[in-house]
Amino acid sequence: LRLSDNNLRTLPESIGSIRTLQVLALRSNLLEKLPESWKDMENLSTLDLSCNRLKFLPGDIVRLPKLTHLDLHDNQIEALPEKIGQLSSLVVLQLCGNQLRELPRDIGRLRDLQDLVLSFNQLQYLPDEIGKLNKLQELKFNNNPLRSLPKTIQRLTNVRRVYLQGCLLRDLPIEFASKLSELQRLRVFEAQGNQIRVLSNKIKLLPKLEVLDLADNFLTWLPKEVGDLTHLKVLILEGNPIKALPSSLSK
Repeated sequence: LRLSDNNLRTLPESIGSIRTLQVLALRSNLLEKLPESWKDMENLSTLDLSCNRLKFLPGDIVRLPKLTHLDLHDNQIEALPEKIGQLSSLVVLQLCGNQLRELPRDIGRLRDLQDLVLSFNQLQYLPDEIGKLNKLQELKFNNNPLRSLPKTIQRLTNVRRVYLQGCLLRDLPIEFASKLSELQRLRVFEAQGNQIRVLSNKIKLLPKLEVLDLADNFLTWLPKEVGDLTHLKVLILEGNPIKALPSSLSK
């Protein structure tokens, strides 16, 4: 059922009675609230509510056992349901461009989640439970007022791309990840426009890193171990007060 790009302000409660529905697309409407009758939509796998005016989600939305894709970007959502972990089949969770200030700890129960997009919210911290999402391949936390990241991020051994541009970070997750060597699949790390002052020599433990963007930070030097990143294709350091480069870069 595709109803995107209309002027819908409400949905009838009866929509929840369509038990065979697999895809419900409601992008770019004028929805401010949703009906409570979601629990009977037992076959729904894709729900697109992006570009509406939602501030909250009904509690019954977590009772969709086959939901794999949930797109809520560009709404005004201030909080997620406390029991969001009940969406145990979720693979993609898109929350970019909302008003989230925190995430429920129950998010750690989304063990099949591969793509988590939280860009352009108001998050100041992330719960330690993020580290339980060990199937995650892409993290987009950019443009949040984050000052630090949980140490549990080191457990995300399948992550391939991390985006942290425009936050308030003074430390990178690699600064305190004691088991950095487990992040063997990380290929893209972008943290432009933060307050990062030091890049750890443990950067050498990311053998498959291809893109490293640390532009517009406060770096004054680079560790020689940057030269050990044999797969590195893109290194962006503009806008830092770096005074000299290590000779190892010539590798």
